[in-house]
Amino acid sequence: MDNWSPTYQDLEDVRPFMEVADERGYSPGENAEEMEVAEYNGSNVFVRPQDEESASYDLMAEVLADELDYDIRVPDASFDSEEGVLITSELGGEGELEASEHAAESLVDTYAFEALMGQGDILDNTSTDSEGFYAFDFENAGGSINGVYSAVKSEAESAAEEHDLVQYIGDFDAVGERAVEMAENLDLESLAESARSRGVSWDVYNDIESNIETARSLDETAGGPVFEPQSSEDDEGVELL
Repeated sequence: MDNWSPTYQDLEDVRPFMEVADERGYSPGENAEEMEVAEYNGSNVFVRPQDEESASYDLMAEVLADELDYDIRVPDASFDSEEGVLITSELGGEGELEASEHAAESLVDTYAFEALMGQGDILDNTSTDSEGFYAFDFENAGGSINGVYSAVKSEAESAAEEHDLVQYIGDFDAVGERAVEMAENLDLESLAESARSRGVSWDVYNDIESNIETARSLDETAGGPVFEPQSSEDDEGVELL
């Protein structure tokens, strides 16, 4: 993991997000009016007001992606506690995604990762470029994997249909199977230490560790991974079902 930790004072050419949205082809989200864009070391970054706990989900996403031995792409993230802002790098290159086995693997990996993160807003925070899929904006992460999984799997199927990848995937239980595989291969001591070094809130870390433990303990003897809500709390924060 590189030491990507800019503060607000390190940024250049800070401008309101809406001022450049059309020019750069950005899609304004619900927090667009509060966001800014800037440059850091010659690259575009996004800046938005954030408290420590919410920002910790983006930090945790970067930590988890780095600890996994898969090609998971999420933004670099830095939290400036003095200014109360989250700074994230811009993702997404040029070109459209072409149907291939590589693209299908990228889809399965990305959506499995979002399931482990408990990402509650899949549709607006997953995108593609010529390299594959990537995920961003984890403010609504931290939900139970049992609660978000049906949404994740459903959106994975829709994305596969949109990009002509169904032929390479077939059974979309592959998303759940990959999440279990990822969880089983993680070194939790290393993950915890990395989260601690990045200043991730311990409550946030525990949310994600809980999803990892759930995936590890899943009984797959029924023929495939089955993530189901165990209580009404499992569905809290899920925006897409």
